[in-house]
Amino acid sequence: MFSGPYTIFAPTDKAFRALLVQLGGPDRAEQKFSQNPRLLSGLLLHHVIPGAFKIDTLQDEMTGVSLAGTQLRVNTYTTQDAEWNDVKVVTINGARVVREQSDIEVYQGVAHAVDRVMFPLPVGDIFQTLQADKDNRFSKFVRILDETGLSQMLTGSKTYTVFAPTDEAFPEGEVDRLLGQRGAARTLALRHISPGTLYSAGMLYYQLRDTMTSGKQISLFKEAGRVKANNAQVVTRNIPATNGVIHAVNSLL
Repeated sequence: MFSGPYTIFAPTDKAFRALLVQLGGPDRAEQKFSQNPRLLSGLLLHHVIPGAFKIDTLQDEMTGVSLAGTQLRVNTYTTQDAEWNDVKVVTINGARVVREQSDIEVYQGVAHAVDRVMFPLPVGDIFQTLQADKDNRFSKFVRILDETGLSQMLTGSKTYTVFAPTDEAFPEGEVDRLLGQRGAARTLALRHISPGTLYSAGMLYYQLRDTMTSGKQISLFKEAGRVKANNAQVVTRNIPATNGVIHAVNSLL
């Protein structure tokens, strides 16, 4: 069916165990995949792209289409290890490539281990992804983006990182008040949007990140697997989109 060569981004055993927990345990996962076998095959094919790419040929913001027809995005970052040495990090849709297990020659191509299963699959651009959230957590932010015209910016080809406030982040009546002053609503929304694609694997222990509001930056803090943006907790990290990434935050920035 497939002739190759291919590049396989192979999740580690630990990554698959984490997926089982995410899906509610082995029994729930088996039930989910039994009910929808195409979901499992699609998930596996999502980790394979045509062509054999060694790790050093993967460039920042390079994109490719997987055998599942989904988009994969490469990002490269310079972070620090526990001893503050600079370390180059390569991610695929936010999953970190395990450098010690990269460039493995396999039949019909090359494989790289990644530290998590790339799930969920991207459903569209940033605006579509916010709209499609299964728990409908971003309806107020989506309304602001739509009514201020910023939704068009987030459906284009440029890449962005969005720290998207959940509905609970907005005080009662705040959205209507903001939309009564469109300029204020637009400025607020732009404070939550940063140019480029920043997955959590590429974040430093502390860094400042420019936003789309001139002169305004976001302070990012990363410790023990938790991330804060200004004083807001990142409650869901690394929601992939075809033109960037979304991190859900529990208060306004």
